[in-house]
Amino acid sequence: LQLGVAYLDQDKRRVDEPLDFSHKNWVSLRVFHRLALSLARPELPGAAALGLEAKHRAFLLQAMTEDPNASPNPVYPDPKKSGLHYHTMIQGMMRAMPLERIRYVGKAGRAFGFHLDNAYVEDRETGRAMVVTAVVYANSDGVLNDDRYGYDSVTRPFLKDLGEALARAVLLGERRGAG
Repeated sequence: LQLGVAYLDQDKRRVDEPLDFSHKNWVSLRVFHRLALSLARPELPGAAALGLEAKHRAFLLQAMTEDPNASPNPVYPDPKKSGLHYHTMIQGMMRAMPLERIRYVGKAGRAFGFHLDNAYVEDRETGRAMVVTAVVYANSDGVLNDDRYGYDSVTRPFLKDLGEALARAVLLGERRGAG
């Protein structure tokens, strides 16, 4: 897979050709989506048998639900940022319902202009739940590895709005009127 119009190499020199991702680490969206379901709700149809011992599954669930700033290992360097900073969709969900009602088991990440949020989300009060995997790409200049992406202007606002819309439609069961 070739992406972009140029990239900065390991020495920060510009290379005027697409970046070759064929030898980069990657995981398909389908695998991410199924993994979230399989970890959070292994008893449901479609969940993969992961072969994890109960203690290992519990460890993964804890790591995927805790505020990164509460982590003793690794310790994150910016205590001013809430753990919610890393899981953007939940910020939008909080526009629709209180945080205390939301069980959010997720993996978020950003790289090369791609912003991923993958989570099992459950309303603790009603038991309504969903698995959502969303990726947004924002790289208006097409140059990769330059750390100039549209995370704040494009991906974060979109994922917040998506989180709110999904919380209202799926977790709260709100119906939009035709009109």
